Amino acid sequence: MGTRLEWPFVTLLRLHETLKTIKENPGITTNKLHQKLDYPKVSLIEYLDILEKKGIISRTENSNAPVPYYYKKPKQHYLTPKGEKFLKALDSIIPFIEEFLS
Repeated sequence: MGTRLEWPFVTLLRLHETLKTIKENPGITTNKLHQKLDYPKVSLIEYLDILEKKGIISRTENSNAPVPYYYKKPKQHYLTPKGEKFLKALDSIIPFIEEFLS
């Protein structure tokens, strides 16, 4: 999957995979999400920032996480109601995208 025409569709597949993983694992941390999706961590964090700003996901700090005071607490990720609707819409088009890319 490398042509310029395919990249927007690949992006939608990644978005779908990310949202589906968050839905299936409410409260998943950034590290666990990174491990499950195997995306570059810096890119994933930027991606999650955008999704949060758009109201697709919400993130909270896990105040119970045992980390030294000088580290940031791990963030937990949840789908918002808007994210649920968006994921449902993506669910309906993903089969067509996968067929297009095959």
